[in-house]
Amino acid sequence: MNLWGIDLGGTKIEGAILDPFHPEQTQHRLRVPTGGDQGYDHILSQIETVVKELETASGTTRPAILGI
Repeated sequence: MNLWGIDLGGTKIEGAILDPFHPEQTQHRLRVPTGGDQGYDHILSQIETVVKELETASGTTRPAILGI
């Protein structure tokens, strides 16, 4: 099972999928602007976009637990 994580920052949201046995090797990574000036709903939408793009890139579905 791979580890999925989201880094929510002031200017960017970055998602990554890591192999738990080799965490230094990122399998997939995606970064989008946070767009915080557009409001809370926009930030949630951006997080959703990152997760969906990671699903597409990895060919898997998101795990039950996602670290933020």
